[in-house]
Amino acid sequence: MILWFNIVVAVLFGTLLILLIRRRDLWLRYTASEAAFNLRLRSPQRLVDAIRRFEESRAFICCIGVVLAFSLFGAVVSGRVYKHTSDRIKLLRPASRKVSMHQDEHWFQVGQSNPGVRIS
Repeated sequence: MILWFNIVVAVLFGTLLILLIRRRDLWLRYTASEAAFNLRLRSPQRLVDAIRRFEESRAFICCIGVVLAFSLFGAVVSGRVYKHTSDRIKLLRPASRKVSMHQDEHWFQVGQSNPGVRIS
């Protein structure tokens, strides 16, 4: 589960990083419209300006790159841990035994016991 979460995060942040680097004009239009929307909601002007300056800076691109690198690293580590533990679990499994379920039709009536699982 962690592996797939890290892969999804890596894809999302990779897409965002490509948008930030290759299509800067779209990103700047988005930040301008976001700032205008926040001002209509009566958010403080200083806060809106600070967020917009950060989103348009190189530091923001570096932060997105760091998150992308960590999610890729997490995906690689969780994949290797899964491979390592799944091999060990296969080695520790006992020999296969047939398990059959024999159920009495009336085991649920008062005074009778449940026959349970019988191993043959």
